[in-house]
Amino acid sequence: WAQFVICASPAYLARRGAPADPEALAAHDAIVYTMPDEEPATRWEMQRGTQRRVVSPSIRLAVRDGAGAIDAAINGCGLARPYELAVRPALQSGVLRRVLPEWESPRQPVYAVVSNSRRQPAKVRAFVEFARTVV
Repeated sequence: WAQFVICASPAYLARRGAPADPEALAAHDAIVYTMPDEEPATRWEMQRGTQRRVVSPSIRLAVRDGAGAIDAAINGCGLARPYELAVRPALQSGVLRRVLPEWESPRQPVYAVVSNSRRQPAKVRAFVEFARTVV
């Protein structure tokens, strides 16, 4: 399973302030991921215990690449909502900070599509085993 996390650069947070609650996200610039021929994800679902919120931040930038969203956040363009696994190194190094950490996104399933063959390459089997431990 994977979860989205909301994060921003220290410079962005110093300039705009950290949102105090999910509703405050509407006053912030959002960096959103979008697939070709799809509308950007304008609704961010969040939960804290039994409380649920759906917020619509102001979109400043729509990108078609998760790494692009992370790079834009690092460069102070706004709040991004990448998968935690993808942004973990930036959070650990301090170039990004998590926003509203007590609010979580619903968990998302992660799939690995591989053939059902006994002759699967060793590197494919190794990757699938690695992914199971990380996700």
